[in-house]
Amino acid sequence: MIDFRERAGIAMSTRGAFTDATPDRKVTLGALAFANELGRLLWRMKYGQDVKRAGIARASLLFSESLRNSRPVSRTRHGRNRLLLSSSDRSGPQHGEVYDRLAAAVLDEWVNDRCPTCKGRGTVGGKEASASARVETCAVCDGAGVLIDEHLIPFAAHPEGSGPLIYRVRSACPCCDGTGKAVARTTIPHRQICPDCNGTGTRPVNRALRARHLGLPLRTYEHVWHTRFESALTMLDNLDALVNDTMRQQHRCDGLQNP
Repeated sequence: MIDFRERAGIAMSTRGAFTDATPDRKVTLGALAFANELGRLLWRMKYGQDVKRAGIARASLLFSESLRNSRPVSRTRHGRNRLLLSSSDRSGPQHGEVYDRLAAAVLDEWVNDRCPTCKGRGTVGGKEASASARVETCAVCDGAGVLIDEHLIPFAAHPEGSGPLIYRVRSACPCCDGTGKAVARTTIPHRQICPDCNGTGTRPVNRALRARHLGLPLRTYEHVWHTRFESALTMLDNLDALVNDTMRQQHRCDGLQNP
């Protein structure tokens, strides 16, 4: 069975060793041209390793527009479309900014989907000793997830006369992103299943990192945006399958025209 993703990756490689040896390079690139613009950009970034700033910005813009158009709408009595937003959506930050950050974060996670610990192999160790990650209680915040910075104001006092005033600033722990858990790196001298991805080779889900990329609190992300993040990843998977079907159809048509 023909792997069109691998064939397209070889055809799009500009400095590959097998680029000149591929006889149907023009045919493959011509078939890819029949896919939509976002699908072509996805294949160039993921399979062609063509990760450029202009391509990422264009793909983020197109995907953000698709995410906005996929939201439910209701038609009012005057014929205008109104977005169905929940109360938590209206009280949060501007939706345009959040959807732009959502599109960029989903694209980054979809393109870079290999486990960073095992590099997508599913195993660690062996001849080359590799570093493994182990989740432990954060030593900076002692598992609280927040840091409290106190400042004494010596020339201020409470209304009843006691003092001095204490100014406290609460912020999320930068070491654990507010989760209370930190990653400890250890070296594995022998081969074993990757503890991060459990042998799947895919990038593990980090909800705290997702919330940080979206600029939202972790609780808000889990309550409102986690389902939308997963739905956006599913949209990219469906678009990837659609581009693959387009490639198969164009190769079949080319084979019928040139027997």
